[in-house]
Amino acid sequence: LKGIQESHSDLIKEVRGRGLMWGMEFFEEMDGQLNMLHCINEGILLNYCGNNKATDIIMPPLIITKEQILTVIEKISNAVARLSQLKT
Repeated sequence: LKGIQESHSDLIKEVRGRGLMWGMEFFEEMDGQLNMLHCINEGILLNYCGNNKATDIIMPPLIITKEQILTVIEKISNAVARLSQLKT
């Protein structure tokens, strides 16, 4: 996820987390919401953080495999790339 942030530092303000619970905070609230919709289209269900719709939360089940994690990261990367294309 940090690599996604580095590639899209104009969109993603911060990536933070521990273990399997991570959040991606976008500079603009609408970007967080649009990214969540793009992730849903990729088959990844995200949520936003409480009342902060600029932060997307990633909380996979504890039984997730390494291969599944890599797939999730790839799909999130695709979603952020699509968001970036919309912004240009």
